[in-house]
Amino acid sequence: MMNTLASKMIIVGLLIGYACSLQAHVALDYPQGGETFIAGDTITVEWHKVIPHNVLNWDLFFSYDGGTTWDTIQIDIPPDDSTYQWEVPTISTTQGRVLVIMDNEGTDYQHSSMEFSITLTPPPPAIAVAAQDTTIECSDTNQAAAIQTWLDNHGGATATGFCGNLIWTNDFTTLSDSCGASGSALVTFTATDDCGNNTTSATLTIVDTTAPNIDLPTVDLTVECDGNGNSAELNNWLDSQGGAFAVDFCSNVNWTNDFLGLPDTCLALDSLRVTFTATDKCGNSSTTDAVITLLGTTGTSAPSQLDFNLEVFPNPSTGTIWLKSQPSDLTIRSVEVFDLSGRLIHEAIWQSNAEVRELRLGQPVEGYKFLKIQTDAGTVTRKIEILKN
Repeated sequence: MMNTLASKMIIVGLLIGYACSLQAHVALDYPQGGETFIAGDTITVEWHKVIPHNVLNWDLFFSYDGGTTWDTIQIDIPPDDSTYQWEVPTISTTQGRVLVIMDNEGTDYQHSSMEFSITLTPPPPAIAVAAQDTTIECSDTNQAAAIQTWLDNHGGATATGFCGNLIWTNDFTTLSDSCGASGSALVTFTATDDCGNNTTSATLTIVDTTAPNIDLPTVDLTVECDGNGNSAELNNWLDSQGGAFAVDFCSNVNWTNDFLGLPDTCLALDSLRVTFTATDKCGNSSTTDAVITLLGTTGTSAPSQLDFNLEVFPNPSTGTIWLKSQPSDLTIRSVEVFDLSGRLIHEAIWQSNAEVRELRLGQPVEGYKFLKIQTDAGTVTRKIEILKN
């Protein structure tokens, strides 16, 4: 067996010609092919005997051109060794190969890897999973936290193959203008390591699909007619949304209502349901409604003859009220008692004629009450005060 380096190179050339018949006796475990190495790195070349032989030593060779030419890595490696620490040469190639030769007393055997790559500088981190678009509901309490979580998670992106420490950054500054605090932004995430950087982008969108929340609903209003539409008290009620209060997490709230108007006469009880609508900047809306009740009294309207023929006493009262009509043949058919919110709290109906009627309210809550008195000649409204008994 020839042991000089020149002889071994000749043998290498000859062995390559019938590699298929020789490689079954020895197997190269690493590298196998498909790897990418960085020039200057140290890798462990590994091999093993497939069939036992009386091995004299091992020889390792490297090719940068797919096996056309071969350079020596190390010769005469002790027979009991099966690994070698190899410093990857400073060369750029995509056709690198490593060859191991088993030197025997008889026939030598060899095995070569498939092609691998060598780069002079390490590559930047590779984006394994790209950043994903996200849509977040507008909210003054949760929106900022949700955005920060998405940013801290790099939009769901991940990177591999990095050297040294991997640092993620992004270019998010603010959202584009939309309705309220909603909007969108194209965010670029950058993964940086000691060898360079790589980027991935995704869109952050803030939407407002939630209607304003009405924390306080409207409250019914009952007023005594002033003969002019009760403009002052009514406008105050309308301007304050009937006492309603709404909150929207994404924008200011604009209030509207469907009030059309009240009669300017005071001859009878009248009521109207008013709907108030709270709308945010994105067009989402919620509604609440209440009833405004106009109690017909003498007010500023011309009094009718009936107003002089019906007396309600005592006023104030502690719960028992008398109604007296003149002439005595005027029939009082019924009485409805309302509180200031327009809620019916008592009702009495009579069939026979009587000049004086007794109305017992039991134990009503103190305060002002309104009586709607139905007679044969028409309806009269009276206001009384109930005192604590």
